[in-house]
Amino acid sequence: MKKSGNGIKITLAVTGLFFGTIALIIAFLPLRMFAFVPGAVALIFGLASWLIGRNKNLGVGLPRVTVIVPIIAMLIAGFSQVIFRNKIEKDTEFIQKIEETSVDVQNDLDEALDEALNSDSLTTDIDPE
Repeated sequence: MKKSGNGIKITLAVTGLFFGTIALIIAFLPLRMFAFVPGAVALIFGLASWLIGRNKNLGVGLPRVTVIVPIIAMLIAGFSQVIFRNKIEKDTEFIQKIEETSVDVQNDLDEALDEALNSDSLTTDIDPE
């Protein structure tokens, strides 16, 4: 005889696993912080499925996976956000320094060109022989 609640447990677990998989995929995309939304939904479904399975002695294998996948997805999203935020700040500072250096070099070249054009050293140094 089929145990009561098994259908609901499996339905919740599969739904949670679906959202957990979506969260895991989003965790690797540039908008990784959005992985927390399906991750939280998956965690709720997984915990509900796990509690039903545990209370009715139906087994908790699939619900356990349904809880673990969104936790992993949210950890990946959180850690990668911290890592990439520092990298983005450093890259932005580097780009600003390059732009400042480029402007300084251009100004120095313009000044040198103006000095060269305004001085008579070009015409007086040439000896026509």
